[in-house]
Amino acid sequence: MYQQFHLLNSLKAELQNEQYLLQQMRDVQKQLPKGYLAYKHDHFYRGVRYQGKWRQIPILDQLPENKQLITQLQTNRYLSKAVPILEKNCLCLKKMLSQFQLYNPVEVRASLSAHYQDFNFSPFLLPGDINPEKWLQAHYRKNSKYPQELKHFSKGGLPTRSKAEADIATMLEEFQLAFRYEPLIQVGQYEYAPDFCIVHPTHRLLILWEHFGMIDQPDYACKTIQKLNSYAENGYHLGLNLIMTYETKKHPLHFGHIQDCIKKYFLQPL
Repeated sequence: MYQQFHLLNSLKAELQNEQYLLQQMRDVQKQLPKGYLAYKHDHFYRGVRYQGKWRQIPILDQLPENKQLITQLQTNRYLSKAVPILEKNCLCLKKMLSQFQLYNPVEVRASLSAHYQDFNFSPFLLPGDINPEKWLQAHYRKNSKYPQELKHFSKGGLPTRSKAEADIATMLEEFQLAFRYEPLIQVGQYEYAPDFCIVHPTHRLLILWEHFGMIDQPDYACKTIQKLNSYAENGYHLGLNLIMTYETKKHPLHFGHIQDCIKKYFLQPL
């Protein structure tokens, strides 16, 4: 559903931009002289309405004030064409925003009778959308290196490689978010195992959460920068589909920070 939310946000932004420009144009129009600009026989003329008839008055374009008049009449003509376009666009955008209905397969199924609640709507998802239920059940490749390091556990029993990761997993469990721990994914020419891959509960967007627990160590920090560059080059952007948390020996990650991240990235509109 992320693409639908993105579309709506883009339409709202476009409406605001066009409304702002339209108001600017109308304000300029009020200050412009009446009439139109004509050009014939190598001379400019100003068309004005006089006693019910249009008359053309020569403009001596050598004079500075007349050069300004020519520009003003050109502006007036331009705006007479541009304003109706923006007015029509604003009406269309308002209508689109008022009538567009989000297609949410979960809500569609929930609106049906009880004997439909086990219906699998996965074949009818929009491209890029995910069914969290089926996604959790599906087999996936995960990081199998150094299993002896999996000695920390979330409240739900998930083994992790660090206490901070166990704390993150515990909070994800408590907020009932669908997630995978250390799935293997292809990022450009590299294969990574991000700490967590999580389904946004509303937008159905997959979001990676990387926790960097030794950021105070130079070698580790250097590798972290290289990894983040690779993510950025391959469509993973902070605040959209990538979350990062850090800690050092002096400043460990705490539950309050984890909870703030979850509320910010998963419980608010993107």
